Amino acid sequence: MTAAYILFSIGRSLLISHFIVTSATNIHNKMVEQVSRATIQFFDINPMGHILTRFSKDLGAIDAIFVALITYIVYGFFRAVTVGIMLAIINIWMVIPLLISVAYAVYVVRVSQAAMIEAQRFDAVTRGPIH
Repeated sequence: MTAAYILFSIGRSLLISHFIVTSATNIHNKMVEQVSRATIQFFDINPMGHILTRFSKDLGAIDAIFVALITYIVYGFFRAVTVGIMLAIINIWMVIPLLISVAYAVYVVRVSQAAMIEAQRFDAVTRGPIH
């Protein structure tokens, strides 16, 4: 049992590491592709400091924050699935409030997504003059 736990932990860590490296590489390549295909008007409107700030902030977030975040998300997801299975085994009627809670959580995330995007835009605008 202990050996299986250790093997699964190592496998999970390798999978998360691979996912993070692949994500960072894909995001960087997509950003470089989009900026290199931009028109001259884009560079006239956006100063180089804004473009560099955006690159460094996005890649910094992937390298620093995303590592811990994806780990917590994986742990939380599997813990939630385990709790849901145990609820269904112990008392099938508890699945109804569980489904209502999941639907409400999805609704809250969708409604608040626009506000989160706007907050990130304001953060990028305020950091622009620094660079």
